[in-house]
Amino acid sequence: MKKFVISLSLCALLGAVCSVARAEGDRIYDYDASLRMIFGLGYGKRAVTDEQFSAFAREVLTPAFREGYCVVREAHGEWAHPERGLVRERNVVVFLDFKESGEARAAREAVAREFVRRFPGSHASVYLTVTPGIQSSIHFQ
Repeated sequence: MKKFVISLSLCALLGAVCSVARAEGDRIYDYDASLRMIFGLGYGKRAVTDEQFSAFAREVLTPAFREGYCVVREAHGEWAHPERGLVRERNVVVFLDFKESGEARAAREAVAREFVRRFPGSHASVYLTVTPGIQSSIHFQ
């Protein structure tokens, strides 16, 4: 019985420590959707450069998605152009989780439209995929 009480006390103490660690180090966010945006940088002489995409991210992505996002810059895509055949282009992929709302829908559509508008003649494109029903957490020190 004494060992049981000691074990129970240790479990309670460990639980309290874990609760404190979780409260200080982990956050659970109430996001319900995930977004993947694939920015096709286009092809040819007017394709979007790394510097141009960095400026776009600073001026458009960051203000639109203030809670943060993840960027994968060295992606490559292929697609079948109806007149040119197989087209290969560099892509930038942006991932983020968010709470779905009219404001979130408007923000992602505005970002996509601005990217295409900003780089005329580049053949730039944006592919969006929204996945509902997620739960996000972050772990940090």
